[in-house]
Amino acid sequence: MNSLGLALKNERERRGFTLEHVARETNISKTYIEALEAENYTVFPGEPYLFGFLRTYAEFLELSPEELIGIYRNHKIQEQPSPISQLVPPPVNLPWRPIVIGVGIVAVLTLAVINMGGILEFFQSVPGLLFSKQETKRETVVYSLGPSDRELDKRFYKGDRLEVDLSGNRVGIEVNAIQDYVLLVSPNNETRLRLGQEAFLDLDEDGSMDLRIGVTDLDPRSPDMGANLSLQRIEAVAAIEGGIQVPAGSEPLIVVNNPANVRPERQRPSITVQSAASAGPIQIEVSFRGRSLFRYQADDRPREEGFWDKGEVLRIEASRQVVFGASNSSAFSLRINGRDVDLNTSDQVLVRILRWIQQGVSYQLQLDPLY
Repeated sequence: MNSLGLALKNERERRGFTLEHVARETNISKTYIEALEAENYTVFPGEPYLFGFLRTYAEFLELSPEELIGIYRNHKIQEQPSPISQLVPPPVNLPWRPIVIGVGIVAVLTLAVINMGGILEFFQSVPGLLFSKQETKRETVVYSLGPSDRELDKRFYKGDRLEVDLSGNRVGIEVNAIQDYVLLVSPNNETRLRLGQEAFLDLDEDGSMDLRIGVTDLDPRSPDMGANLSLQRIEAVAAIEGGIQVPAGSEPLIVVNNPANVRPERQRPSITVQSAASAGPIQIEVSFRGRSLFRYQADDRPREEGFWDKGEVLRIEASRQVVFGASNSSAFSLRINGRDVDLNTSDQVLVRILRWIQQGVSYQLQLDPLY
């Protein structure tokens, strides 16, 4: 077996299964099934999702997931350029090498007799010269949001900048720090956001919001891996409706997603799960009806992720908010605080935030998409 795609396709056809039948039984999109059989890996959001879909499909066809993943890894290795050590022949050992070494030893001993202090100092410095750690510094990146650009979704690292064009004036935002939060610094304010939090920024201080920015991926245990920021431009929005009214510079800068500022094809409805006089505990029960990669972060605790199989149940508890994402939205069902919740989406890959939102004198437990 040397072709992953052919192995899947041949076994499917041998069993008489259509693509539609496989998609229905495995809860995997037909698009991803076709991509696996065509070995078109560019359509997947990342390798964890690819491995999840591949494992589910292989188990459905009663093939070995490990063998197919091994074929995929071998294919990736073959695409890598050969190391230079394999391209350059090894040096030939010449017969005069022992003579050269002997002459070198005699010379070193002679120098040691002449200047013992200097030679000792030299040898003491050799380890530092040979084994000093060479740190590679990543070049900072400057991203641009031009007059015609409405949104930007990129992974930022400490020191990276975003320049936003506001009626011909360019305003910069710098990622000043990444820890268990992202610290953004602009000319007139500082904004600190944790995973799942977002803020509306008035960059030119004209009384209207110019930019919505949110953190959609951040691992507090690995801040060097950067943070994924989702940014959308807002035109002529003087106030934020339906959310928490937040004074400039206060924290936390969390507001409700405003679908009016998102492209229509990306809009997903917010879901109000519960209304109460005060915010209370959050309890989520995820029941899996198919294999899925599921990741979540409850409050400010470290992010958890893993693969869950059909019949398994995941329970999550939090006091303030939960951010979660999945590779296969049709492979699980949700119960939140004892209520069944329909995500009402066909998205294969989704990210949602569940949090308490204050509305006047009451609170709502609201489930919002993170775009």
